[in-house]
Amino acid sequence: MALVAAAGFGTVAVLIARGARTSPLTTLLSMRASVVGLLVVGALVRGRRPVLARADLPVLAALGAADVLANAAYAVASRHGLLSVVAVLASLYPAVTVVLARWVHHESSGRWQLAGIATTLAGVVLIGAGGGTG
Repeated sequence: MALVAAAGFGTVAVLIARGARTSPLTTLLSMRASVVGLLVVGALVRGRRPVLARADLPVLAALGAADVLANAAYAVASRHGLLSVVAVLASLYPAVTVVLARWVHHESSGRWQLAGIATTLAGVVLIGAGGGTG
């Protein structure tokens, strides 16, 4: 599953970068349409439709807007920067989840998790430092 996810993330990173060269708006809209399509297929496969409370709609709209803005920022960065560096930095978005888990739920990180975080950040620094060569 991890390899499939990695291939999927890599494919999306390259497609957004390529789409940003021709039509960033079309790229972002087609991504949203594909997500809606996947949600519909998922609901059909499961045999039930998702239930949303009216109170959830503003939060979902804000999350959707933030997602579109993040993808737009990625598209701009991939056009004007090195895709190798931009893609690596963009792939670190789960770090926000870790920070929120620590801040909101007061979760702690184990020794191996902290070592993984440190190794990842060191790798980002090395990629960034060597990104302009080669």
